[in-house]
Amino acid sequence: MRLMNTTTLELKEIVEEEIPPYAILSHTWYPPEQEILFEHVRVENWHELYEKLGQIGQRWEGYLKVKNACALARKYKFGYIWIDACCINKESSAELSEAINSMYRYYHNSRVCYAYLVDVPSDLEEDPRSTSSRFRASRWFTRGWTLQELLAPSSVVFVSKDWEQIGTRASLQDVINGITRIPIPVLLHHSASRTDSYSLAQKMSWAANRVTTRPEDLAYSLMGIFDVNMPSLYGEGGTRAFIRLQEEIIKYSTDESIFAWCSSRKTSTQGLLAHSPSEFAGSAQVIATSRQYRYSTTNYGLHIRLRLIPVSPYPHLQHAVVSFAESDRLSDLFLAKLHCISEGTSSHLGIFLRHEGHQRYVRVGLEQLVPMNYDYKNGEKDWDVHDVFVKSRSGSSTRRRVPRHGEIRRCFVFPNLHMQNIVERYPLGESSHTHDANSPHVCIVSEGIDLPDFALMKLKLPPWNEELVLAFGCNDSDSYDDQNIWCDIVVAHGRRLNLENIYQSFCQGGGQAHLRTRALDRVTKALPQHDLYVTMAIYSTATKNEYIVEVDSGTRRTSPMLIRSS
Repeated sequence: MRLMNTTTLELKEIVEEEIPPYAILSHTWYPPEQEILFEHVRVENWHELYEKLGQIGQRWEGYLKVKNACALARKYKFGYIWIDACCINKESSAELSEAINSMYRYYHNSRVCYAYLVDVPSDLEEDPRSTSSRFRASRWFTRGWTLQELLAPSSVVFVSKDWEQIGTRASLQDVINGITRIPIPVLLHHSASRTDSYSLAQKMSWAANRVTTRPEDLAYSLMGIFDVNMPSLYGEGGTRAFIRLQEEIIKYSTDESIFAWCSSRKTSTQGLLAHSPSEFAGSAQVIATSRQYRYSTTNYGLHIRLRLIPVSPYPHLQHAVVSFAESDRLSDLFLAKLHCISEGTSSHLGIFLRHEGHQRYVRVGLEQLVPMNYDYKNGEKDWDVHDVFVKSRSGSSTRRRVPRHGEIRRCFVFPNLHMQNIVERYPLGESSHTHDANSPHVCIVSEGIDLPDFALMKLKLPPWNEELVLAFGCNDSDSYDDQNIWCDIVVAHGRRLNLENIYQSFCQGGGQAHLRTRALDRVTKALPQHDLYVTMAIYSTATKNEYIVEVDSGTRRTSPMLIRSS
């Protein structure tokens, strides 16, 4: 650990076994060009330069913050202080990741934490408890990292812009409770177990209204509160980082309240895991019950045991799903019982799931947590505990959905094919597919939810007269961007190629349906009997929703021959 000497303002590396009592600073950052960072303090007698420059120095405000923090710690006989801005070498990704994973422990092990509220002036006449006090409005209470800095230390002292003491976490417990919604017992007792009596959803709700400069930090700043560790991967995005955090949490916890969240985002489905702490904003009263089932993350989704209540027999459930079930059969919708309740009630909470085939489900009706206060005894035989797989992450679904932007027409152009090569196309005569008999291009229109927006084309390769089938179309996923296309090649291998059967194999429930959930713009297949490779590649053009499809064959992948009639 690297600490700053409060007298000399020099840094010192100290092994863990010899760490002395130290103070720690919690603060909101100035713009980076104003902060004193590690590269500035590593220079011998660095502070003398800033003293000479005075207010004309670019980082004068940052220097004053470090200087005054050291002075405050020194006043109370602390020889060392830890300040994140200048005690971490952020140029080293390994050191930064270690510090992020150790941050909660650094604050927990400190003797005192000074919370510097730069936007709260010293005003002896202002009561922090006043509804209009600047203490209540401080930016410090909105930042992601300051949540653990509030909870982890044994003692937190709030100081104003002029370094005057405002109060402590204990003396201002009622005000802090009103600002943060963190229960007073949590604020009063310094113990790692003080949060154990609170559900995962409740703890997530404490971070629901907080923000960070870098989106990933919203997840990384919660690792210590949930006692998990994971690598920090800046660039992965806030959603992915938060999902990784939850995946780490559920490795060690069976608390199903982590699934008790709501989202107002305009999306039809989501995995079981939330995308942001903000989705737990309404979960402050969610309590976990004692009866829990084990669950685990697999490559097929979250494997979990749930009680599933079919929606179709219950009119009030049918009414609850009206807003999102226009295109779903009611027989596919279920209310899943979670082992958690709302505080002050005995009713369990439930979430809606949609059956996707086999044992797989996806969450729908994201804006609802359903109180299960209805007598479901008449249907009890239908809702025993089931072993199911529910998507833990958002992603593509195997069910066809209506495009977000209405009907989409896509044109696939085959410039290097002659009509003599084309044996058959499928489907024909469907309202959503248009095949031009005089031109080797195919136009596909996606509409409705029952007709997959893809097509097949059977080719005969001269001079071998080998038949194969090209499959191509729109990616069957929640989004409909230009790049969401896929392709595949079906080789005969001595069998008869029936286009209707092949088409059904790519439809929902078919053996090849999974290919339509991937973004595959190039595929190569081998024809061993002819020592031949066939490659199909799809390229976007300058025209929206138009694609060039090149089909090449050759004896080697690197030496293609254009497929032409002989």
